[in-house]
Amino acid sequence: MGPRWWACPKAVACLTALHQTLEEARVSDSASAMSAWGIQHLEPHLRVIPDGDTGPIANAKSDRSFMGWPAMPAEPVPAGVLAMIVDQSEGAGPVSPLFIAVGS
Repeated sequence: MGPRWWACPKAVACLTALHQTLEEARVSDSASAMSAWGIQHLEPHLRVIPDGDTGPIANAKSDRSFMGWPAMPAEPVPAGVLAMIVDQSEGAGPVSPLFIAVGS
């Protein structure tokens, strides 16, 4: 990972998620929470984030520009599905993939 990791949204997202899971493990009552965090979160992220060939900032240029990876083809999200996703992010509970497939 280069010195300008903060210019890559995916690197920032990965590190933010890593920090959030660390805080969750740190305050957990489980004696094994920190060990599980290291194995399930830290180690996998450390294999991916700093990888200069395939990591999130592999396409970064020396001038700090980052074009990212080519966009994946995608169709617009139907309004009903988008509403379910928004509701989930506001604490309404998980969205079942089966429900999305049936409801779309």
